[in-house]
Order: sequence, then C-alpha cells, then structure tokens
Amino acid sequence: MRSQHWYWLCVRYFVVVSLVVSVIGVGARYVYAATPTPGPGSPALGHKGPLPPPSSFPKPVNDPRVYGNAPPLDVAGSDATYYAERNLPDVFGGVWMDENANIIHVLLKDTSAATTGKIMQNTRHADRLVFDKAKFSRKELRALQARLTADHGMLQGRGINVVAVGEKTDINKLHVSVLSSTAAITNMANITLGQLYGADAVTVEGVANAPRKTDRVNGGYPYVGGYLLTDITGNNHTCTLGFVAFSYQPSEWAVLTAGHCYVMDQAVVHPGTGVVGNVDKNIDVDGSSADAETIGILGDETHLSDYMITADPYEGTVQYSETTPMVGAGVCKSGWKTDLTCGTVTEINIDFDSGVRIHGVVAASAGGTQMVDMGDSGGSVFKFLGNGYVSAEGIVLGENDASGSILYYSHISNVCALQGLNCHVLSSTGN
Repeated sequence: MRSQHWYWLCVRYFVVVSLVVSVIGVGARYVYAATPTPGPGSPALGHKGPLPPPSSFPKPVNDPRVYGNAPPLDVAGSDATYYAERNLPDVFGGVWMDENANIIHVLLKDTSAATTGKIMQNTRHADRLVFDKAKFSRKELRALQARLTADHGMLQGRGINVVAVGEKTDINKLHVSVLSSTAAITNMANITLGQLYGADAVTVEGVANAPRKTDRVNGGYPYVGGYLLTDITGNNHTCTLGFVAFSYQPSEWAVLTAGHCYVMDQAVVHPGTGVVGNVDKNIDVDGSSADAETIGILGDETHLSDYMITADPYEGTVQYSETTPMVGAGVCKSGWKTDLTCGTVTEINIDFDSGVRIHGVVAASAGGTQMVDMGDSGGSVFKFLGNGYVSAEGIVLGENDASGSILYYSHISNVCALQGLNCHVLSSTGN
C-alpha cells in the first residue's frame, strides 16, 4: 500500500459535497451526493437504447503476425518485424515496403551474414527481404521519441508546437510535424530540433493545422476523447471522456471514463450533445487492476469516432491500442481541465490507494511541472505516432497531490481485458 495521499481527479462543485470534503478530507471517496438516475430505456430521459453491435468487429490479438492468405509482402514484413524486435532490438531499425519493386526493406545496424541469416530463417517469403544499413535502431528512435514527447511543454515555450511524432523508417529518422504558417517557422523548428535531438535523427514537416478541430466543452457529434463529461443531477460532477470503445458484454458501443466518476445506471452528459448514456459497467472495486467504466452510447453511428483531442482544439486519430507500458516511454494526457500535458513513464505495476486499492497502475511525470488536475479523471492517455495518428495508452486515474506533478493512469490493456468491461477501443486499424 502506498504511503502518499492521492486524490481522485473529478471536480465536485456541489455545496454540500464541498462542506463534507472540507471536514473529512479530499481523499475520501464517494462523498458526493450522486442521486441515482433512471436506467437505460427510461422514458423520462428519452432513451432509445444503446447502439447495436456491428456485424463484424475485430478482437484484440497478442500476436501481431499476419496469417491466412495475406499477400507475401505483408507476411514477410510482419514475420521479420516480429522476430527482429524480440531477438535483435539493439540492431533492428524497422521495415518498410516497396510495392513497386515487390520487396521489403529491413533496416539493421549490423548487416552481417550472421544477423541477416537469423531473420531470413524465421521469415516466410524471405526471398522478398532486402537488408539496408541503419544508423539508429528502432529502440533508439523510440527512446528519442520519448524524450521529444516529454519535452512538449519546453518546445512550446520556444515557439515550436509539435502535433505529431513518429518513425519514418525509410530514412531511419523521426518524423516531427509542427504547426507552421510559414516556411521560416518550419525552418526554425528544423534547426532547433536538429540541435536538441540530432539533425541526423529528425526530419521536420510544417503543417498549417491538424486535420480536425473541435471543442472540449461544447463540441457536438461524434464523441471524441477529451470531451468534458458531467452528471445529470445538477451537481456538476465533471470528468473527461477517454475513448470510444466497443463493449462485448453487453454488445454495444460505449465511451470509456474513470470508474470513480459516476455510479452504476447514472446518466452522463456532454454539454455539447446532451445525454451520452447511462453507466452500465463499472470496475472501480478494491483489488481491481483498473479504475474504469463504460457508458452505453445512445443514438446512431454518427455519434462514433476514433478521434481524440490532442491539444485543444486539434485532434488526432487513434490508430491502435498499446499493449505493454514501459518505464522511460513518453506519454501524453488529454483532459478537459488541463488540456494537453506530456511526460515520461516513471513506474509501472504499482498500487494506487485512495480508499479503494487499484493494482497495475502506471505513473508518469514531467520533471515537477503539472501533468494533471481535478476534472481530468477518465481522460485519454496516449502517444503521438505521426501523420496525425496516436496510440491509446490508458485512462487517467489520479494525481500525487495538489501540484498534479505525477499522473497515475490505468493502462488500456488492463482497462479492456478485465471481465467486467471486456472492450475494444475504436481505432483506424481495429487493433
């Protein structure tokens, strides 16, 4: 059990609650007066019932290799990546596909026959592989990506607004997209990032704006990660929408947020759209490995999206869900209260105890600056991937103290793998 005093990050404005909290302490849980509201299908709320399941929806798989009758290039690239990432992490620089030449380029810091032979022995359609010399391993580029992501606030202070960071494997560099209205701004960012992270390791692209814009508080359909959520009782109990997801039991589309935000069957509202739906599953119980809940979405398919707000009002597209948290990895958080903050994972698999003990929690910090505040609970934790894409990493759980310098979150693999939720984050790839 942790000795620090941690806080849940839901803003509670109700006067009675404020008085109670002032007497028994902010860390006390479930002191808000959350009046249960009618359940799903209630005529009083005008519910039409949750969205039906899609005819076919992919389930998560732990093994990313391609099977079946996939094209040989896909199989070769998948096999080479699967083997090299697990057995040659210090030399493997990634793969890229040249469809015109019908080959897969495998980048390696060591292109000796001994190294390439191991990969070929473990790859189907190995005749499609070509080996190229790399300066950086994928492991090194990802470490650099973590540094750059953690430095997001510092870079903004220098006039560089990074909107995406990802690997550009064909040139063995990180590809950094920055908001820029002129060539001069892009050039300045290119010089500065080259000085900070190595001109041979980064390439910079200026973008006029992100592909989509919305508003955390008053944005309309579709639902987007980072939206403000509140209850229907008038208590202004506010949290943040994490991700849109598909729930298998029951089969319905839902939004994910923190489990300590709302009680079972409670109606939850987004100011820009009205009632989102009712809480139908909650795993905020002692000994759980995640603090999360699902709110069944009412309406039609126009309410669904794989978008999430990165830096308000700009959005990114969730490409896939991460499966393994790693110390030293860069992560960012999207919350309606503190918008975008970024830092580095400092601890994994820890216990978070604020009256209810949650296992398997991940901690991230940004060197003492604020990462999170009350009202960010349930918000999206993610990584920038590049080209406007992000990966889903988790759901905001809590903070260390009033400074909010340490972010605690439930990892997405724990959130969706639990029997109580059994969900799948909506993403552009279905993974």
